[in-house]
Amino acid sequence: MLGRLVLILLQIAGGWFASQALIKYIPVSGDLRLGALVIIAAIVVWLIGIIGAEVLKDVGRPSGTTLATALVVAALAAALKFVPGLKIPFAIDWLPVIGAVIGYQLRR
Repeated sequence: MLGRLVLILLQIAGGWFASQALIKYIPVSGDLRLGALVIIAAIVVWLIGIIGAEVLKDVGRPSGTTLATALVVAALAAALKFVPGLKIPFAIDWLPVIGAVIGYQLRR
């Protein structure tokens, strides 16, 4: 249980910092930037899960379907930006990262 909690915290922190660092190298803006951020966040969260499975105890190795689930849930979370009247109390860039972590944990 502790290994899983550590993995979640690593995925949130690593997903945020790595996605912000990697998005600088992709020349897109606007809504396409959010789409690129969805893909980057899902892949980074999945890769952290692979590394975490090797290092942490009681953490299973993720599969390809885990990556697909993380990608879909990250896209759904990012789509919350387009819901009219919905106020998001934090930066929009957090939505794909949080969605990817939730998607990863749903599949595990």
